[in-house]
Amino acid sequence: MGIDYVIPQPCENREQLGEPGLRRWTFLYMIHKYLRDHPELSRKDLSAKRWRMPTIRGLEVEEQDFGFDDVARVGREIGRLIRRCRDCPANMDPQADEFGCVGRINYPLQGCFEELVAERLQKVMDRLGQEEWPTLLNLILRSDSPFDGQAIASMRRTTLRRESRLLERTEPVRFQRAGDGISTDHILHALVGMSSERTERTGYGREFPRELLSIYLDFLSGILYAGLSEERVLRLSRECSTYLQFRWMHRALRLAYKLGTPVLIS
Repeated sequence: MGIDYVIPQPCENREQLGEPGLRRWTFLYMIHKYLRDHPELSRKDLSAKRWRMPTIRGLEVEEQDFGFDDVARVGREIGRLIRRCRDCPANMDPQADEFGCVGRINYPLQGCFEELVAERLQKVMDRLGQEEWPTLLNLILRSDSPFDGQAIASMRRTTLRRESRLLERTEPVRFQRAGDGISTDHILHALVGMSSERTERTGYGREFPRELLSIYLDFLSGILYAGLSEERVLRLSRECSTYLQFRWMHRALRLAYKLGTPVLIS
């Protein structure tokens, strides 16, 4: 499970499958690649296996159910679809063996990323005047901010099968001094986008609207890169997979900004 996002650039794959279909194929191909890389798992062991993918329908979350035959079909047919992605301007990585406009940040969101976010933003609030803070940070601090952190607090309390968690930390990091009253719950809430009216049509319940992409790009650039040496960026990418995955999201936002399209997220 994770946070899925996509750059909804018009293309032949999207026209053929639709947005929900593209997401479905991405999910099943992820399973196919895992099975391909683990040949010790035989078909006999998997013939009765079922996988479930959460899908948004209006305000409800349903689970689509898939079997081994669905995964095998995607594995057989996906090659021709991926070939269409190679030269697409929304392709985040033309060398990748996957749909290039689709990305994911895996659960659990690691504590190392959350602590880095807190460290970086606390320094901004301590060292700079408020007029120099990122626009999104000022929005989060407003009393009427849409990012109240409740969605993340709820995720933090959620445990899944085998006691797995959506966030590694059981408590958020709370900000001090000028940031008193907010925590990393509020920041992460902002980083999962805003409620979208496109849900029924796309299956994605949230988005980064195109008119706010520059604000998000500035905010994420400050967290991920500003003042960091290339050596530290590479070390963080090796040691903290959530940090690396947010780097890919930042790349998606850059491409979407150039293309003048939102980024859909769920």
